Amino acid sequence: MGFLKKKSQDVSILSNDPVPELIDEGVLIGKTDKIGKVVLNSSISINVRSQLSSISKNFDTLYERTFAEPLNLHLRVPKLVMGEVYLIPEVAYDTVAIKKKKIAFKESLPPQYIPAFQKINNRPSITGDEYKYERASLLIVDFRDDPPRIINNVNDLVTDGIIDEVPKGVTLKGLTIADFVDDVLDIYKKRHGNMTALV
Repeated sequence: MGFLKKKSQDVSILSNDPVPELIDEGVLIGKTDKIGKVVLNSSISINVRSQLSSISKNFDTLYERTFAEPLNLHLRVPKLVMGEVYLIPEVAYDTVAIKKKKIAFKESLPPQYIPAFQKINNRPSITGDEYKYERASLLIVDFRDDPPRIINNVNDLVTDGIIDEVPKGVTLKGLTIADFVDDVLDIYKKRHGNMTALV
């Protein structure tokens, strides 16, 4: 249970058995939290999302939903370690072709995705920056390749003709899937002292 709304998480690692409690603050006051604030505050929550088509048209709405998720939960449970894995194609699928049972691609990755995800990544402490994830991963994949190829460097976007040049300060460092799990676990250890609550 968050501060603003109830929302199921894709992957949750609870620190203990749930301890249901009545919510006494926020928008959901009077509702029952089936897990409990104490348990949530020492747990890990990971969201997994994907957008395989219409990646430009829906950017604003998708981005608002993405940073609203940690805001909702961190306002109520600031010590919760949150992660986000966001899968997006380097070149989006053509939905018109898909309806005809054909595979085609049409829309290149808008460059604003990378700096936007940089802004909601790496929440430094439990006070402030509630809209940030402790660790976000922007998983950019070129589905035109067989097997699909993961993009781990922004220079690959230049090589692939997606962008002409890398804007200043734009990098995938700290945003790739490569170290995502290790980073989440390291953040948890720093915040909670050890991993014993999750074992």
